Amino acid sequence: MGPINKGSLASWWQIGLTPNTSYSVYAGATNSVYSSWTPAAISTYTLAAVPSDLEFSNIGISSITIIWSGNANPDSTRYGIECSTFSDFSQLTAQVLYDDNLTAITTTFFGLSKNTTYYFHAKAYNHNKIPTAYSPIVSSFTFADIPDAITLYNIG
Repeated sequence: MGPINKGSLASWWQIGLTPNTSYSVYAGATNSVYSSWTPAAISTYTLAAVPSDLEFSNIGISSITIIWSGNANPDSTRYGIECSTFSDFSQLTAQVLYDDNLTAITTTFFGLSKNTTYYFHAKAYNHNKIPTAYSPIVSSFTFADIPDAITLYNIG
């Protein structure tokens, strides 16, 4: 970490920060005659980390449960997920948005069509509501109905 001076422009960078965490700094300027500092700290949140390792923990006829890694995001991080029968997500079947307040690293989508392939990807939001990029896409299919009865015939 340290200052970067480029003529009359100055900036600061800091590495090793935790995802989706509030950090505060005081800013100031000094020359040979005068010093000036902000009266209060300036605070903001770091960006969240992109969710990873999406996989399925339970698949049914009309539901799919998906789990993922939060990648060191704090427990209060909110997640967004899209579910679609189209691999390009041009039409969504279901989605979880920031305002849905999903902070768990798992969710279940209900009311899905049987014997259908679904695609999923997830993103995280920092506490300033800035989203990450989406995770890599994963897909699974719901199961077909279980037959009510099986009739066997002896042919021959």
